[in-house]
Amino acid sequence: MRALLFSAVMVLGLNSIGQTDSITKLPEPSKVKGKNIMEAFANRASVREFDTQDIEIQDVADLL
Repeated sequence: MRALLFSAVMVLGLNSIGQTDSITKLPEPSKVKGKNIMEAFANRASVREFDTQDIEIQDVADLL
């Protein structure tokens, strides 16, 4: 989860360099996919590896 959040922050940060007048409209967050909050707490773990694959805009919207 931390890796996904870090990736989202990096993508948003890198995309905003030099684009002060551009706003990206995010889609509505999906509320039907994934685990419930208690399952997420029970399965949380620290991850030290990062993927080079781009994060989908829907995933960014779901996180924010």
